Amino acid sequence: MLASGTTWHGRGAARYLFAMHGLDADRHLAETLPSGDPGPEFRVSLDRLEQAIGRKPQKDISWIAGEMIAAMSVAA
Repeated sequence: MLASGTTWHGRGAARYLFAMHGLDADRHLAETLPSGDPGPEFRVSLDRLEQAIGRKPQKDISWIAGEMIAAMSVAA
């Protein structure tokens, strides 16, 4: 479960995360799904998760993906 309290769109998140490591996401990723806004019906709330398990995620998508990209950079 990934959550930050910030609304992210995958394309923007990927560009942001790759740029944090000096990389151009367009050179590393191929977009295969149609572009567009997911619409107002797409919402995420952590309240039910917290009620169910008694806690909320502590690390957001940028931290987790950043660690993954950094590990890829070291391995290359």
